[in-house]
Amino acid sequence: MFLPLIHRTDHLRALVVGGGEVALRKVKDLLAAGTTITVLAPDFQAEVAGLAEAKGIELIEREFRPGDTEGYGLIVVATDNPAVNREVSLEARKAGLPVNVVDQPELCTVYFPAVVRRDPLMVSISTGGSAPFFARELKQSLVEWLDKGWSLRARWAARLREFVREHVDGTEQRESLFHRFMQLQDSELDAWKEDNPPYDLWRRWIDELRVD
Repeated sequence: MFLPLIHRTDHLRALVVGGGEVALRKVKDLLAAGTTITVLAPDFQAEVAGLAEAKGIELIEREFRPGDTEGYGLIVVATDNPAVNREVSLEARKAGLPVNVVDQPELCTVYFPAVVRRDPLMVSISTGGSAPFFARELKQSLVEWLDKGWSLRARWAARLREFVREHVDGTEQRESLFHRFMQLQDSELDAWKEDNPPYDLWRRWIDELRVD
């Protein structure tokens, strides 16, 4: 059983145990989410070290020790040592910390989904660790679909919601305006300008609602 959640990561501290290619991939995922990262390993791939210097990632160059998970909100384990993977996973689970052990779903309490980011829209796909390759393939199909107008619509939806919340009190009226927006053609949205939102049009929609 799984419970999908979207986490705020601007104040999240993550510990990545491992310094190789797989750890590098997870570090990049965490950086994309704005997470504060510490990487712990006896040695680091050159790209991990370079990324750490460029992005302000803390590196701890030694083996994992009991108690190293304390103070973090997420633990990611990416080593090729099964004993270390189990040790870190057990410590994290005992402390109630979410832990992901790469390619060992039985040691995980959370999984990394395949993610499509089109700010402010984010779509994640997961198979619960059973077939990550399938999630990656599905991601590519979603990228093509979202880029056919849905990414632009998501950006305008956020702007419209902010405007409507400021000018309309009733829930039913708000939902009516949102529905009207979703019925627009992509060509109509293409004519709107990011630096000059169509406030006059939105005000006219509100006025027409009040007349009705």
